Amino acid sequence: MYSQTLIDEILNEVYKRLEDKCNEQTSLKKLIFIGPMPDVGLKYLKQAYKCSVYKNSEESYEGIVITKLTIEMLGHLATSSPVTEEESLILKALLNEKQVYMLEEGIEYRRYKENAHKALYTLLMDYEDKIKNYGIQCISHLDELLNSAKSRDNHKAPKPITGNVNFDMTYKKLLLEADLIKKHLEGICSVTISKGCIITPLADDYIRKHHIEIKRV
Repeated sequence: MYSQTLIDEILNEVYKRLEDKCNEQTSLKKLIFIGPMPDVGLKYLKQAYKCSVYKNSEESYEGIVITKLTIEMLGHLATSSPVTEEESLILKALLNEKQVYMLEEGIEYRRYKENAHKALYTLLMDYEDKIKNYGIQCISHLDELLNSAKSRDNHKAPKPITGNVNFDMTYKKLLLEADLIKKHLEGICSVTISKGCIITPLADDYIRKHHIEIKRV
C-alpha cells in the first residue's frame, strides 16, 4: 500500500503538469479559420497556434486563414463592400494590420479557368490582385504559416534608408505600417500615394514619428 505522502506527491505532480499544459495552450496565438478546417498540416500548425473555426464576435486573435474564398467573397473584399460577418472581420483585420492568409486551393474562381469568359476571368484576377495589395497573403500549404512566424521572430531590422528619398506607392489602396517598416524609412523622405489611398492609424503614427512626408497624386 502506498503512503499518503507518496500519493499526495503524485497528485501534485499531475496537477502541475496539467496546469503547465493549460498555460501552454492559453499562451498560444489564435488563428481564425474562415471556411473548412483543413486536415493536411493542421497537426503541426497547432503546435504554434490555437486554431479555431470562425464564431460570432471574435475579438482577440493573431491572424485569419481563409480556406474557402468564394467568388462572392472575393468581389465583396476587393470592393471593400462586406456583406457577411466573416467579410467584415477580414477587412477589420487588415485595417488593424493583422495577418490574413488565403489558401490557394480554396480560391473558387480559379476552377473555371478553362471555361470562363476571358473578360470575366480577367476581372476576377484583378480582384485577387487587389486583395493581395490590401495585405492578404496567398499560401499553398499551412506549413508556410510556420515559416512566416519563424521569419518574423528572427527578423532583423534592415539598415535605415536616410536622406531625401521618395518611394512610389501609388499602387497601394491601403497603406499599412508594415509597408513603411519594410522600407524602414527614416530622416527626410517622402512617400507618394494615390488620392484614394487609406492610411491606417498605425501607419499614420509611424509617419509622424519618423517625419515622413506624404504626397498624394
